[in-house]
Amino acid sequence: MLLRQHHVEGVLSVDEDRLDRDLFYRFHFLAQFVDFSLDEIKIIQENIDFVQTILPKLTHRLHEKFLSFDAIRKLLLGRMASNVLQDLVTDPDTITIDSENIQHRRLMVEKVFLNLLRSNWDEEYLNGILAKQFSFRWGNPLIDIPLVFNSAGNMACQLLFVEFCINSDLPQDVKNRLAIALNKALSIFVELSNASLLLPIEVPQPKPVIDVTPTTPTTSTTVTYTL
Repeated sequence: MLLRQHHVEGVLSVDEDRLDRDLFYRFHFLAQFVDFSLDEIKIIQENIDFVQTILPKLTHRLHEKFLSFDAIRKLLLGRMASNVLQDLVTDPDTITIDSENIQHRRLMVEKVFLNLLRSNWDEEYLNGILAKQFSFRWGNPLIDIPLVFNSAGNMACQLLFVEFCINSDLPQDVKNRLAIALNKALSIFVELSNASLLLPIEVPQPKPVIDVTPTTPTTSTTVTYTL
């Protein structure tokens, strides 16, 4: 546990400055606050096949909701995916749940949540999330959307996960424990994703790789060193 014992019994000491710059420390604070335990991570991992089966239905429902608001339709035109899609819809009035833009976004969302929920929430993984998925800062033109829309989408995902869990055919005990665990996990995810956009959290940089090529002809091949 990263939080230290305060000099007052039963009180934990929080490094407030570190909360705003260290994603893993922030996760530990949130996990401690909502009692997100290793047992709850385990119950999610044990039911990851169930999670995987509901993801397509969840992303379908989510994007149907997105498409029911004109302001959000404009944000689904795939600015970040324009290099990989062949039939990119550019008119918000004609975009549908079957448009390639939406199908691409659905697959991305499914991948994010599947990787998140089958992880151990360790430092390497959380910093990987930050570096790969949340490395933008608010104001970047690639994510020029109101924060409330980002929060609304995350909240909808959280509620849909719990809804699908409660309405599943899982044993009642598993259903109850899984619903609570998912609710905690996704609450933490929502907060971390917003924090990474708004706060000066330090993004871990990959170790530089230096190629050293001999300056004189030899029989040796190029050697790569990692610092």
